[in-house]
Amino acid sequence: MGLEESKVLLQAVATVIALFTVIRGVLEYARSNAQKRAELFFALRKRFDESAGMRRIRAALDAADDKLLKSIAKSDKIDFLTFYEDVALLMNSKLMREPNAHYMFGFYAIEADGSAAFWTSLNRDLAYWSVFRDFAERMKARGKELETLQPESVAKAIAMGRLEGLEKAKAWLSILRLRGRIIL
Repeated sequence: MGLEESKVLLQAVATVIALFTVIRGVLEYARSNAQKRAELFFALRKRFDESAGMRRIRAALDAADDKLLKSIAKSDKIDFLTFYEDVALLMNSKLMREPNAHYMFGFYAIEADGSAAFWTSLNRDLAYWSVFRDFAERMKARGKELETLQPESVAKAIAMGRLEGLEKAKAWLSILRLRGRIIL
């Protein structure tokens, strides 16, 4: 093997090593981003579950207890709304996917948005709550979209890879519900 051939071989080996290093770096970066998103999600979930004010609001919304909703401290309601604005900002910045936000947090945003009793002591129309209101509207639209799914369109969307993760699970539940196999 001559000098020229050795040079070409070394360049090929160096190129393969460089390519391998770049691919490994990209994969590590993607894994790191996924881990950071998961950490953000779990921190939000912890805040959602452990806050006494949020638990009171969720219980009142679940019971449709207008008297209790009206009596909840304004500061607890503000904490609740700012929590949802944080979720919306994460979703808008693509750190949380909309199907996940809807599945995990959408229900109470929709309930609070539609409850006049919740908004007692707060001015719903202030510009300060526009991020929350927009989030609640997106969650309502997503819920209506999932409610109107027909088994054939869901199956087609799944086959085409348009539904993933939690969204895919909810879609399959919709199919089964529509076919009368399960009652939820």
